[in-house]
Amino acid sequence: MPTISYEHIVAEMTRPTLVLAGPGAGKTYLLGDRVKRLLDAGVDHGAITLLTFAKDASQNMRNKLLDPKHGFGLEYNQLPRVSTLHSLGFEIVNAKPKAVGLRKTNLRVQPDSLVTALLFRDAALSAGLAEADGGAARLCKARGDCRQSESENRCSVCHAYRDIMSKCNCLDFDDQVLFACQILEEDAAILAKYRTECRHLLVDEYQDINAAQFRLIELLSRETLDGLFVVGDDAQSIYGFRGATPEFILRFTDDFLVLQHHFAIGGFRGLRHTGGMVNRTGRFGVSWKSFGGLYHGYGRTA
Repeated sequence: MPTISYEHIVAEMTRPTLVLAGPGAGKTYLLGDRVKRLLDAGVDHGAITLLTFAKDASQNMRNKLLDPKHGFGLEYNQLPRVSTLHSLGFEIVNAKPKAVGLRKTNLRVQPDSLVTALLFRDAALSAGLAEADGGAARLCKARGDCRQSESENRCSVCHAYRDIMSKCNCLDFDDQVLFACQILEEDAAILAKYRTECRHLLVDEYQDINAAQFRLIELLSRETLDGLFVVGDDAQSIYGFRGATPEFILRFTDDFLVLQHHFAIGGFRGLRHTGGMVNRTGRFGVSWKSFGGLYHGYGRTA
């Protein structure tokens, strides 16, 4: 199997790209370097969005981009949007909260998972259903793949739950993304605005997304797939309790690509070609798990 250089991958700007990166492979450096290359190529910082899963990761990325000694030395006015998926979702919801039954004034997130569980229980009981239906509805909603049906008890629970949250002018952790998708799908002007700001969309920890988060990424990148650059590890997914699943990183080919080729990256932080072959859901690549290596996929132009 051919080896392709780190330089070639980080500079690729004509096709959607997936980079599979094991622990210690330098994902933060890769994403930061990608941002720097885009800026050096003349891309406006306002057209670049880098999404992470945790606030700490977002702050670390900003620090890396701004650090002149150990990072990339960007000026503050060059810094692109670096945000968590959920913070971006909240920003979109806050642009048109009435569309999802909320108000802009004092709009807030209810972050406590135990409180959420209790509210789902109360919603189930208020709908004349069992507590177990509240738990089932909460787990279904966490997966982010909402398909409403009047005959499903969990859908009745969700209706009651959202009525409670609307009266409190609150949304929960998952609603930030679910409601953002709804607003983008219903408002062409807001969708156009955020697509412009996500012309180059970089996503970290792609293995940890759920169905709603995939929907948000797809909505934002659909018309500019050549700007989509995602990084993840298909052998590691830590947010299963929030509905995350590695199925989206495994099916990246089907979602975004026509052809996909995997290569080892040589010469980057001591990575080396191991010579082994692995087969994951019909895809072939270079074995890298023991060495923290990277491989990547290319796809069609937008």
